[in-house]
Amino acid sequence: GSHQTTGSVLLLTVAQDGGGALRASSRRMSGSFEGSLQLKDGFGSALATLPDMDGDGRPELVVGSVRDDPPDPGGGGAHVRGEVYVCFVNASGVVTRHVTITSRSAGLGACRPYLFARSLAALPDVD
Repeated sequence: GSHQTTGSVLLLTVAQDGGGALRASSRRMSGSFEGSLQLKDGFGSALATLPDMDGDGRPELVVGSVRDDPPDPGGGGAHVRGEVYVCFVNASGVVTRHVTITSRSAGLGACRPYLFARSLAALPDVD
């Protein structure tokens, strides 16, 4: 049968043990993420990190959900426009909170379907 999901993100942790060997482990992102994900939204279709924004010393995880369909504030109904989630993740890999960004909230207006959140990149501070 078909395997359909909302999407997911696996967090990979790499650490050096006392003997100098590297150990890797992975687990699904968990915590207080309360995004309105639906079947086939493509959560995790793009990933990036941002420098620490909440003062915990850890970078923030940015997750694209390319097929997410936020409601149209103009009353036109939901359209597949994509959303970006900035996830604040603690040292245990648990999301403590998140911020949702749509093309409209980013000041870009309505983007063409499947373009917003398709790819992500963190740009360095240039000034």
